[in-house]
Amino acid sequence: MTGEDYTSDSVTFKCPICGDQVTWTEDYAYEVWNGSEYVVLDPETIADPDKRNRILNDSRRRCPNPSQDTPVHRLPSRFGLYRNSIVIGLVGERRTGKSHLLAALISAIEHGELQPYGLTVVPMDYARHADYLRDKADPLLKQGHKLPGTTEADSSDFTDSLLIRSPAGVVFPVTFFDLAGEKLTEGSKSSRLLLGANALMFCVSPGPALGVTDEEDEEGGRESSDRALNNILDRLNTGQLVLDIPAAIVVTKSDRLRYQPPVDRWIRRPGLNGWIDPAAILEESRDAYAFLHSRGARAWLRPYGECRQCTLHFASATGSENRQERFPGGVTPRRVLEPLIALLAMRGVFGEALAEEVGR
Repeated sequence: MTGEDYTSDSVTFKCPICGDQVTWTEDYAYEVWNGSEYVVLDPETIADPDKRNRILNDSRRRCPNPSQDTPVHRLPSRFGLYRNSIVIGLVGERRTGKSHLLAALISAIEHGELQPYGLTVVPMDYARHADYLRDKADPLLKQGHKLPGTTEADSSDFTDSLLIRSPAGVVFPVTFFDLAGEKLTEGSKSSRLLLGANALMFCVSPGPALGVTDEEDEEGGRESSDRALNNILDRLNTGQLVLDIPAAIVVTKSDRLRYQPPVDRWIRRPGLNGWIDPAAILEESRDAYAFLHSRGARAWLRPYGECRQCTLHFASATGSENRQERFPGGVTPRRVLEPLIALLAMRGVFGEALAEEVGR
């Protein structure tokens, strides 16, 4: 993924921000950020091909936005080089731990924890990735700081984007969004981003869903959480019986349930560690489904009945609760990669056979 061919025609892809099908032509110049504004880059002025590629890898191109319904936005130039784009939306109520889960997940990827699965990962947008590590992942994982909740401004652009090469050598652009379900009003930026997603990670918190409350839970409890999830699914459904989109339901903050069966068994269990076992994924899904159903959190199971494929997981981004905006005992993520691995499998990253087995 270091020798991209910028001389060939751009492929057609779905813009993750406006949701339009886009093909870049030579009318859309390469641009680089000079610290205060975007300036046009002329690749022909860079003689050395390796240097030219490195500079182009850091460049952006403006999205044509054929529908003309979104403010001007730019995407990494690499978007025009690959097919098979995967856009993952982390969705749920504002305080379900989405931001912490995504930070722990990106940190795990940064530390090479996808390598045992035969996956090679590089940032698609080096500057954006570095900013995310500095502003989100490192404060949580290295300094034990609680992250602020998702705002509408956070949901107006993608959070991070990666290029993931599969064991078969196919490159998949993977983009992540952090979307607050209660902000998904018609016409909002968050709503447009949601409609551009082709994989969803539903985050449910033990607090709102299961009656476990503490100082950081939103007022409104389960009713507020149910409303957020219903808002998300209602926005996605345009009348079809089954949503043609894979989903993973994640019981976040499962450390708060670590003494309750079956959570106790799964939250202490090692991750997949490079071996994707559809039977084990199904077993965890069954346990999580039964757990939520038996405790009356049936609304959170709605994606299981409405999405084409769906898995359920227990995870904890921090391993403990925060005290006064910090995690005094440090942060110990538990099973944060399992939902991502399931979504990648359902999107075909590990081949057609696993794509058919996982989440059925």
